[in-house]
Formats: sequence, structure tokens, C-alpha cells
Amino acid sequence: MASITHYGEGWRAHLYADGKRESRFFRLRREAERWAAKREAELRGGGTAITFGEAAERWLAQHLPELSNANSQRTVEQSVRDYVLPVIGKRRLDELRRGDLVDLVRRVAAAGKVETAHRLGQRIRAILDHAVDHGDIESHPGAGLSRVLPGVEKTPMAAVTPAE
Repeated sequence: MASITHYGEGWRAHLYADGKRESRFFRLRREAERWAAKREAELRGGGTAITFGEAAERWLAQHLPELSNANSQRTVEQSVRDYVLPVIGKRRLDELRRGDLVDLVRRVAAAGKVETAHRLGQRIRAILDHAVDHGDIESHPGAGLSRVLPGVEKTPMAAVTPAE
């Protein structure tokens, strides 16, 4: 059973798992309660209950408002929804393997969308980093996905010759 205590300007959730104390600090009490309930469910069920899709939705909800341009917001959201969620959205975070992520970005690059594949790799990593920061997983296999992709072809501006 978890305990929630007021701590400074926030709330601290504590619970014991396998004889070790786990503790997290949250700004709001409901965040602490949510974490504690999720962690207790994980311990009862034997693994992370959150899927990549749930983590992606939480990441989108937090990061899209930070983008000032509506076109950028639409592009980021649409790329995640079109390319990533159909492939790995229903997978639990602790089930994701490096090969799954590499296959995903390579498939997009093989379709002639190399720049999109690079950006998807960045977004997948950001979503997984966000999941680590929220205590959903301890680590992830999403680092450096761009290194498995071909380089992006750089073309000079149409109004300028390559010599210029």
C-alpha cells in the first residue's frame, strides 16, 4: 500500500516493492496518487501497464502547445499518428525492443521519406524519454535511431547556384 505525504511545495508518494522503497515527488496530489495506483497495479500484474500509444498521447498533450506554429503542431501530431502509432502504439513500453524501432524508421526511409524517418526517430526518442521521466520505464532502446538511416540529401537553394 502506497502512502502520499505533503512535502515542501508538493507531494511525495512512497511504496515498497521487493523490500525496497520507491519514492517519487509530484507537484499535485492527484499526480502522486495516479503514480502510486499505477505502480501498485504494475506490481500486482507483473509489468508496466502503459502502452507506447498512451505515452505518446501524454507527450503530445504536453508538447504540442509548446509549438508556436499551428502547422508544426499538425505536422508533429500527424507524423506520430500516421507512422508510429499503427505499428507500435498498442505495445507495452517494457516490450519494445531496439529492432522494432529500427524496423519502423527503416521502413519509412525505404519508402523514400528519409527526412520523415529521421524526425520520427527523434520523436520516438522524445516520447520514450518522457516515459522515463514519468517513471513508466527505467530505460529505453530509442537512442540514436538516426544512425541506422541514410543521410538526408542536401540540395542547394533553387535561386542560388552550388558555386555561390
